[in-house]
Amino acid sequence: MTKVRIGVVGVGYLGSHHARILSKLPDADFVGVLDINDDASKRIANKYGCKSFDRNEDMAEAVDAVVVATPTKAHCDVASFYLERDKSVLVEKPIADSLDSAQRMIGHARRLGVKLQVGHSERFNPAFVAVSKFINGPRFIETNRLAKFGQRGLDVDVVLDLMIHDIDLVASCFPAEPCSISAVGVPVLSDSVDMANARLEFPNGSVANLIASRTSLSPLRKIRLFQPDTYISADLMTHKVKMYRRTGQVDLEKPLSMMRLSTLLKSAPVRVAKFEPLAAELEAFLKCILNNTPEVVSGEDGLRALDWAFAIKQSIDEHFRLFAANPT
Repeated sequence: MTKVRIGVVGVGYLGSHHARILSKLPDADFVGVLDINDDASKRIANKYGCKSFDRNEDMAEAVDAVVVATPTKAHCDVASFYLERDKSVLVEKPIADSLDSAQRMIGHARRLGVKLQVGHSERFNPAFVAVSKFINGPRFIETNRLAKFGQRGLDVDVVLDLMIHDIDLVASCFPAEPCSISAVGVPVLSDSVDMANARLEFPNGSVANLIASRTSLSPLRKIRLFQPDTYISADLMTHKVKMYRRTGQVDLEKPLSMMRLSTLLKSAPVRVAKFEPLAAELEAFLKCILNNTPEVVSGEDGLRALDWAFAIKQSIDEHFRLFAANPT
């Protein structure tokens, strides 16, 4: 195989971008698209010079792999259909709407020896890629993901819509599972939670604090990591990075002035390459198929992020019940 014959199932906002990129990637033979909205499917097919399929059965016969960019509730059924037919799948985040569904998908991929990659595209963000090589035992992580209110992602709450990105980033920094998860969240403009704050504590004492909102006037996507000798700040929107290393010890017998602080911390340059995260994600998916190498973001990674997300959602629900029982 010199190219991967690939299609896209679901050509809404994200699916249309997958189609755009796949039509240009050298490792892809972009076969076609499929959507329950036939007009949308034909429009994207005409735009990128591929076929518009009417049935999954027909698509499966023509491809080696698919991108599943349907609503979350359909991920398991659609992905499983292709996995069961020996087709590799890149499924958008979150991997599924339940842990059982995610495990089912992973089981299909393992049994048949095909690839299952999850679309946690922030792993491929140029800023995060640039700093990831310097992440080593963070003691505290803070993430902020604020977005304007819109119609995308409203089939799930803000935890599964936005915070799931940062849950995956945090999970990639820690090999251990959190020993404590506490969270609060509130609905603002929809019927589900639109703002949430979660605190994750780990067995070694490290802490991660995650904030997500889809009711902000101004978008923001940042991650900050505090390590014993390093501070890292990555803006996931502008792709700007700051990193400082500790070069000395604090003398507690003397007042800490800014001048002395400047002698303790030194700015460390970090080179950030320029590329589109979604394109890097798709390239990685195609390469892992062609070279038979592990997925960068595996089904197990997607399951882990989903498991933490559901624990956060449960903590939010428990807080709601506690407040309802004790309104004063």
